Amino acid sequence: MKERGLPLKLKTVATSINKHEVGAMRQFAEEELGVEFKIDGQINPRIDCSQSPLAVRLTPEEVVALDMAAPKGVSEYRRLAKHDRENPPNLSQGNTVYFCGGGMNSFAVNAYGEVGICVISQQETFSVREAGVKAVWERSLLQLRMRTRTRVTKCIQCRIQSLCGMCPANGELENGDRESPVEFLCQAAHLRAIVIGVEIPPHGDCEFCPGGSQHQALLESARRIVSKEIDVETWVGPQQIFPILNNTNVAAGGCGSCGNQ
Repeated sequence: MKERGLPLKLKTVATSINKHEVGAMRQFAEEELGVEFKIDGQINPRIDCSQSPLAVRLTPEEVVALDMAAPKGVSEYRRLAKHDRENPPNLSQGNTVYFCGGGMNSFAVNAYGEVGICVISQQETFSVREAGVKAVWERSLLQLRMRTRTRVTKCIQCRIQSLCGMCPANGELENGDRESPVEFLCQAAHLRAIVIGVEIPPHGDCEFCPGGSQHQALLESARRIVSKEIDVETWVGPQQIFPILNNTNVAAGGCGSCGNQ
């Protein structure tokens, strides 16, 4: 790849099944191949609202521990936090629900010819076979992109959004509502901020902020990460492979919010 000048990078999604292999993956990519290696601990529900993929999602504590073990983990998250303080993405788009890049210069088309604002947002789609791409882009998607918020949540004034990754599509998939905060993302973001020493400005009724019901537990979690009690290098593999296949509570799919079983 280097000989051809291709900008190759490798990335994996860390799960409870493969977390013990992440260190070897990084070593192989960086030391043997000489390419950049990234890890993503975020796992979403399926686009039909099934929560089954979450059965192998790491805990927020494990995700942040992996982040901090990366060579540029701390410095990169500090850079993102600095950007949020100066130009918070969720406050720069006015009162609209969407503050991400979806529908700005791209869209997603599924296998049925339906256009969505992004690849994981399937709650509201538009048929290009009936209306055509031009009409969908200039009218339907624009109207969706400009839709205003219906209520105030703790996400609106949050100044650590880039440590979180919350977007309306995440709310759709996990809560059935694009405006509902995702607890997993919120917990991980606050934990990252505490571990890297970034101040978290007040942003409403948040259980992870000082005075909140989960704040003390979060501080203890941060202590374990900083003190290396959560040591990613010592993780070992699970005894049961693909436990999700034997979990009757999640294998069938569906969710209660949309009735899709």
